[in-house]
Amino acid sequence: MSRSDLQGSYSMKANIQYSFDREADILYLSRGDPYPGVESEEIGDDIIIHRDRTTGEVVGFTILN
Repeated sequence: MSRSDLQGSYSMKANIQYSFDREADILYLSRGDPYPGVESEEIGDDIIIHRDRTTGEVVGFTILN
C-alpha cells in the first residue's frame, strides 16, 4: 500500500491522542481510546496502521524508531 492509496480515503478528525515512549523510541497516535476491535498492518518500514475491523476506517498509527 502506498501513500497515494491512503490519500483522501481516510481521515482522523477529532480526539487525536498520542504518546511517545522515549526508551523504546515509539510514537503512538490514535483517534479516541484504544479498543479491541482493531486490526494492525505494517504499511512501510517501521510504520504500523490500525484499522477498525468493522468499518475499515483508520483509527491509529504506530511509528517505530
